[in-house]
Amino acid sequence: MANRPKVLLITAKTVRPKYQCMPLIGVAYIASYLRERGIDVDILDATALDVSYEGVVEYVSFYGFDFVGITAIAATYQSALRHLREIKEAHPEIITVIGGPHATALHEQVVMENDFVDYCVRGEGEITAYDLIDTLWKGGDVSKVKGVTFKRDGQVTITPPRPYIEDLDILPYPALDLMPLHEYYFEMRGLATRKDLVLPFCSGRGCYSNCGFCASKMMWGGPRMRTVDKVIEELVWMREKYDMDVLFSYDDIMSANRKWLIEFCQKFIEAGLNDIRWSCDARADTLTDEMLMWLKKANCAYVLLGLEFGTQRLLDMTNKKLKLSKVKEAVKMIRKHGINSCGSFIIGYPTETKQEILQTGRFARSLNLDAVLTNLAVPYPGTEMYDFCVKHDLLLGNLDDEAYGSPLIPMVKLEGITPEETVKLLGKVHRIIKFSPQYVANKIRNRLTT
Repeated sequence: MANRPKVLLITAKTVRPKYQCMPLIGVAYIASYLRERGIDVDILDATALDVSYEGVVEYVSFYGFDFVGITAIAATYQSALRHLREIKEAHPEIITVIGGPHATALHEQVVMENDFVDYCVRGEGEITAYDLIDTLWKGGDVSKVKGVTFKRDGQVTITPPRPYIEDLDILPYPALDLMPLHEYYFEMRGLATRKDLVLPFCSGRGCYSNCGFCASKMMWGGPRMRTVDKVIEELVWMREKYDMDVLFSYDDIMSANRKWLIEFCQKFIEAGLNDIRWSCDARADTLTDEMLMWLKKANCAYVLLGLEFGTQRLLDMTNKKLKLSKVKEAVKMIRKHGINSCGSFIIGYPTETKQEILQTGRFARSLNLDAVLTNLAVPYPGTEMYDFCVKHDLLLGNLDDEAYGSPLIPMVKLEGITPEETVKLLGKVHRIIKFSPQYVANKIRNRLTT
């Protein structure tokens, strides 16, 4: 036996063509946490590198790993299982571990139905992954490792949940050196072009809201912010090491704490980082003129808003706790300060009517946003939406990687609306928004200034 375990962390291959591809920073944090504690760790991003399933097995065989871990989001869950199955068939001695939001929500089902999955890490992965690997390597009792689910002799064992990391500053810098950074790309007019090096950053975990369609609460618990100094320190390190052009926020929300965000912007400028374009995730009802003034000074190029619906009924039903009037005020404020705004909307939510879908399109058009993202409603396991759909038999049954990863495959039954009609309504909403003269003008302006 080697002196220390060899661990491979895999980002699963997607079933869709690679059109935008960003590094999963959570995997990089897990890798750095393991490496800091003496574990020999590597990352293989099968999507970014376009590695086949067979190629992943060959990679594992060549380097001789003791553990293979994989992250499962909804759009790569079946792909993740296929990776682990083929690795286990080729190397039964390798210990296989799955984690991520989709696996966390379905942890009992994952280990019960898939004998090739040895362990499921639930929720936040850094400490649990290390504890699990260290315990197994030393021949300890896995039932004492918090936050894991596994099967023994046909019986599923669910260990007690692991408390969330209260002080996120203990995490080392993400192991971006293990990722193929120049294979990633992201395009958004006014923020990033195909030629830019775009890197993710994270100022905290969790969210103050508990929206019915979002799995953040299940995965991360309540909100926990890193200290401003730690985030700036990490960004300065990233700048010195990688010289990125753009930073893309992976936060659920950065704007909930006004004092924190203003201090972040001030120290971002003091550190000389404000020649980097970056995005900020915000709630419309948390923004103030002072915050936006500092965001502009710090070269924030885009404020990203989860707006979801153009009807108050659906905002209330999903526990968004947001008023349409506040949305209009926020977008006007953002534009006044010369920052781009992007709003995301959901189409085809359970109980939504045709009239409400079209109203969302009209509302989005009226806001004069610089960018709009419209997505069909996705029932993620672990959310109130998913439970509601199961209870009322509203799932269409196509809960596979292709459906979860596609913007054009309805997954929810709507009364009086066929799946085909839902797709047509989505197209109509696109046309309502994107054929407006002002939206086209905003796009041209961003094309000329990016």
